[in-house]
Amino acid sequence: MRTFASGDDSVKDYNLVDTDDGDRPQLVHCIHYIEQPSSLDRFAALLGLAKGDKPVIEEVKKAYEFITRKYAAGDQVILCVRSFEKWETDRGAKVAEVLARHLHDGTYPANLVNAQPGNGGNRTGSRIPIYAVVVDRTCAFLSSSGAETHSNLPSVSDWDEIQSISAWSDWLKSRLPLGIQHMVCFSYDGGFRSGSTMYDLGGAIISREVCTCRLKRWYVAQTWHQFKLRFSGQASRWGLERGATKHVLYYRQHRLPKLDEHKPVWTCVLNSSSHQAQVLPLELMKPSGMHHHEVQSYEGLPWRMGGGSMLVWKSYREAPN
Repeated sequence: MRTFASGDDSVKDYNLVDTDDGDRPQLVHCIHYIEQPSSLDRFAALLGLAKGDKPVIEEVKKAYEFITRKYAAGDQVILCVRSFEKWETDRGAKVAEVLARHLHDGTYPANLVNAQPGNGGNRTGSRIPIYAVVVDRTCAFLSSSGAETHSNLPSVSDWDEIQSISAWSDWLKSRLPLGIQHMVCFSYDGGFRSGSTMYDLGGAIISREVCTCRLKRWYVAQTWHQFKLRFSGQASRWGLERGATKHVLYYRQHRLPKLDEHKPVWTCVLNSSSHQAQVLPLELMKPSGMHHHEVQSYEGLPWRMGGGSMLVWKSYREAPN
């Protein structure tokens, strides 16, 4: 069974399986979006009058209780975060980091309320491994005039600048405990980009996939943008996200993307010793040990908002069977 804790209650719109019946059991716990503390709350914290970040602590406790109550040996625990601003200041990200540390160290929330990445604690309980982490760097969508359509979201200057989706994924993983086997990250920064990385139990990368897709239109924008491959052909936000996470989350079958029905226009298989490998983006050649590479191109995909083209890079430590 998969036990899924999300840092956003909008997953109710994802068409996720949320039952422990059938051959794809999955239970879901949603964490409501936590508003930034008021000026008065921040002032009280500076004076030492407030004990920790109470909303964050409460959400950690709720998620911890849900997971520990439902978890059984062999289950896969997945943590999902929808980040609305810089990771270090995003309170949903803080919930995920503290919760992950408790599960990894076998501690209770009361013992690590001020935990920081890399800190330990009193190991008073049983450890629960985290199978996967999904991070969605959500941003405000812009109208054709450039005005934000969600005024409650932070400005662009409040987000992390992502030059490389792979480097961003590695940085996020460095803030989380060891033992995570699958990291999936996607971002709406400058379009839609994503990366999916699998690790062995020692933390070494087994495979990495970075995808980008171009559509003629995205919402009200009239320009070309980049998006990730592995997404449904509806060109809707939820369809894109379902495609990005379908390997770590269970969705209702009729809501899964059908991209596999479309064949690539061309496929090129390379290895690191080949001079052709120089055409690959540098981030796909890292870390060392990624010896097998595949590049696939898709054209004329039936996106609802206009035809699209896609390019997929896959890197493996060993050639797939």
